[in-house]
Amino acid sequence: MVGHGQRNPRAHLLQRLTVLFLIGLQMAIGLSVMRPVEARTPVTYYVDARNGRDTNDGKSPGRAWRTIAQANALVQPGDTVIIQAGVYREPIAPVVSGTAQARITYRAAQGQTVIIEGVELLLNLIQRSYITVQGITFQNPTGAWGEIQNGSYNEIIGNTFIGNGYTPYYAGLYLYNGSVYNRLINNEFRNWGDRYAPGDEQAWGDAVRLSRGADCTLIEGNRFINGGHALLGIDTSYNVIRNNYFENAWHKGIDMVWRVNPPWARGEEFIARRNLIEYNTFVRCRIGADGAKGGAGVQIGSAETIFRRNVLVENERMGVIINGWADAPNPYGNRVYHNTFVDNGTDESNPHASGVMITNWGQSQVNISDNVLKNNIICRTNAQKHQLFFYIFPDRQFGESFYRSYMVAGNVVNQRPLMNVVSLDGLQRIGHYQQRYSQFVRDNLEAEPLFVDKAAGNYRLRDGSPGIDAAVPLTWTKTGGNGTVVSVEDASYFTNGFGLVAGDQVKIGSNPPVEVVDVNIERDTLTFARAIRWSQGDPVYLGEFHGRAPDIGAFESAAAPPAPSLRVVAPNGGEQWRVGETVTIRWSSSNLTGPVNIELSRDGGRQFAPLMSGVLNDGEETWLVSGTPTTRAVIRISSATTLSVNDSSDAVFTIAAAPPPPVLRVESPNGGEQWRVGEAVTIRWSSSNLTGPVNIELSRDGGRQFAPLMSGVLNDGEETWLVSGTPTTRAVIRISSATTLSVNDSSDAVFTIAAAPPPPVLRVESPNGGEQWRVGEAVTIRWSSSNLTGPVNIELSRDGGRQ
Repeated sequence: MVGHGQRNPRAHLLQRLTVLFLIGLQMAIGLSVMRPVEARTPVTYYVDARNGRDTNDGKSPGRAWRTIAQANALVQPGDTVIIQAGVYREPIAPVVSGTAQARITYRAAQGQTVIIEGVELLLNLIQRSYITVQGITFQNPTGAWGEIQNGSYNEIIGNTFIGNGYTPYYAGLYLYNGSVYNRLINNEFRNWGDRYAPGDEQAWGDAVRLSRGADCTLIEGNRFINGGHALLGIDTSYNVIRNNYFENAWHKGIDMVWRVNPPWARGEEFIARRNLIEYNTFVRCRIGADGAKGGAGVQIGSAETIFRRNVLVENERMGVIINGWADAPNPYGNRVYHNTFVDNGTDESNPHASGVMITNWGQSQVNISDNVLKNNIICRTNAQKHQLFFYIFPDRQFGESFYRSYMVAGNVVNQRPLMNVVSLDGLQRIGHYQQRYSQFVRDNLEAEPLFVDKAAGNYRLRDGSPGIDAAVPLTWTKTGGNGTVVSVEDASYFTNGFGLVAGDQVKIGSNPPVEVVDVNIERDTLTFARAIRWSQGDPVYLGEFHGRAPDIGAFESAAAPPAPSLRVVAPNGGEQWRVGETVTIRWSSSNLTGPVNIELSRDGGRQFAPLMSGVLNDGEETWLVSGTPTTRAVIRISSATTLSVNDSSDAVFTIAAAPPPPVLRVESPNGGEQWRVGEAVTIRWSSSNLTGPVNIELSRDGGRQFAPLMSGVLNDGEETWLVSGTPTTRAVIRISSATTLSVNDSSDAVFTIAAAPPPPVLRVESPNGGEQWRVGEAVTIRWSSSNLTGPVNIELSRDGGRQ
């Protein structure tokens, strides 16, 4: 066992110093700016090694950049980098992360071959999150294919990774240091590492490795071919490994181990538990060049693994080995059920050749208790000694009472069905153990499974197979009741998907299957998505089946499975979506598991380009509309694993250009005016591409603080205001859209709100009472006034002021 920490120390130090420099540079840039990030429109950039120039703006194929480095430096959240065909000797290494709402995407141009090679790390996502990388070939690095360190929610989709012999990096693609919720979907990983490291007789290299807290990784739909040590190394927890193909002529398929103080990382612990391994194929894993190790489809040195619905064929040493040793002391509580093992242990000279082997290699401190084998088919045609090999010793410590924590039940074992429990009765027929040790060996069948076509690799069961409708329950209910929380004898067979995939469909008694949303293995409870009613002792099975019980093995074969289907719900024709708008693509599916791919055509369905790959099949996905407008858009959604299962929009829909941005401008007061308290004035503005009411605010301190003046007024360009409040020489008016506050404008300069003038006064001086004026006499009317300008009117009353 070799740890990933064994790499060239000089190269390792140089890489870490480079990372620290980049982090410091980003911090310095961030501290110098210190301003709010405004919403921006995502940009699609283009890179073309043959025809591009880094002096271009990169925003069209004709103005493409020459280097990926230019894209790395300038890409921002929400942006997409489309790489044209060519060979690039530079990494994908964005200087910023994306966000949950705005991923950064790098992808090969449709139908073009993009190769990245010849540098230390071809894909550098150290301290980067929310990055999608799609459709690229990574080959022949001087160090490793790539690293994701302290980076989460990244997607590596539909790429090809090719190695070329020994490098100083142990792992080809290494996920570590707290990197969680990353997804590796539909990639190919081939020929990583070597059978020997120079001067070392241990096999060198895991094609992909999850370590140091890289939990909750989804690895689905990938193809793994040849790795110096393992195709996939795991010492983390809550990962989902499903629908992959593993073939390793150099060593083993999956190496999954809980390590404590290993020789390559003294003082550290690497916890591996509750991983889900399902629907995978493991074929022809060979014993390594040292002649002693390797040759296992899967090594389980971890705890509470769920290993189900897998097919293991012609693995040279064994299909599965559950084992532990001094620094791997926790291979307990694993659940191996509903798998099909065919012709494993093909090296008849190897003393450990078997379908399934469980061993502590004689180290009694290893906790190798509570491992279960249920409802598996273990079939062979060669003459190896063991089908089931329990090599747990020293014998005196592992007697009959120890095995009461085990269960070997409901399996079909063919041809001299031999079971060897070294510390009990040694090599015997399984029927012997079933008769004598029924507390842990029961209900197994010594029979031929009768596959549909073994030679052609069709391992479904044909009519008349003893495995049809013969599976034993995985567990039973403890009590009767109704509701969403059910107590069972053993909840550890099931999972809620760990936030990566949908929870298990579980069938209890006569209820139809219901989805698990929570599993508590300490309390042995299952929480379901809807309420059911059950009785004490009801059998508990995984998923739907035909007949009185599930079939034994990896497949439900008694009836043809219902055909998967998929239907696009929206857009389905006639919609109009605008560039820059966030929309929801919706679909429905039935009898379909695994992720889906979403493609977009802009020419009525003649050609499609990838839009999103490997997305969760949950019926909807949001999209920030981008790209060239068209009236002939079509969406196609396909199963990522079965491309023939797909559907397209029934009719075309429109992707319209982004509307011109709304504009609002204050016309008056716009600077320099003087308005007086008590004066009725008109506030004026202009706007375009803006509907809905506006808000008017007033600042008396030059625009530092604003107070509401009028809210929700009609956007008709003017509003009358009776000037009030405290006088100021630093007044500013701001007008904003009431629905989109970011659309606003303020006076270009301050204006004055002056105090109200003193009131006008007018006083009659003469006549002012008592005078006698005669008709025909010339007299002088006198008055005085203040704060009064303009002419006056003079009137006469002859009835004391009444008229």
